[in-house]
Amino acid sequence: MVPQCQRWLGTPGAKLTANQTNNTITKLEGDFAPEWTFWAILGVAIIATAFMWWGYRAVRRTGNQGALIAGSTLAMLFSIAALVAQWIQITTFPFGPANGAYASAVLLLCSSNIFNLLLVIFILTGIMNRARKGLISGAVWYQAQLASYWMTWVVIAFLLGAIVTTFMVESPNTDPAIFGGFKQQ
Repeated sequence: MVPQCQRWLGTPGAKLTANQTNNTITKLEGDFAPEWTFWAILGVAIIATAFMWWGYRAVRRTGNQGALIAGSTLAMLFSIAALVAQWIQITTFPFGPANGAYASAVLLLCSSNIFNLLLVIFILTGIMNRARKGLISGAVWYQAQLASYWMTWVVIAFLLGAIVTTFMVESPNTDPAIFGGFKQQ
């Protein structure tokens, strides 16, 4: 016979410990995403952003369009690598969106990372093509600056997501409610 709390739990990745009294769970163990992948993807995004800032500064200081083309191209390659890594991470999570608040939050954060990376790649394509055509120069550099700012924001968003998914895996709630099994105590 399956206890009532186990029936209502319904989470494939969750396991009940042996500590059960009166159908109340005292501890719930679940599957979490590996932490190192969040930080590795953040590292790749930081490298991409550093290349873009390098290209922007070179074109602004010296008017060197070649450096901007190289910087934006390298930034795009690293952004594509981060996008692929983010996609692989999302598709290999040990949980799905129906597996609770942690799973939903992590999937939402990673989905927003994918969206932001797609925007970065689109922007970098424009910067790279405009620099190749000579439309971004020492006199007209603000577009490269805006792209660098956007990439910096993306890195900050990735950092906040990595912090949240790494350090907020333990709930302070020691007495979780089992939906469908509420009883007055």
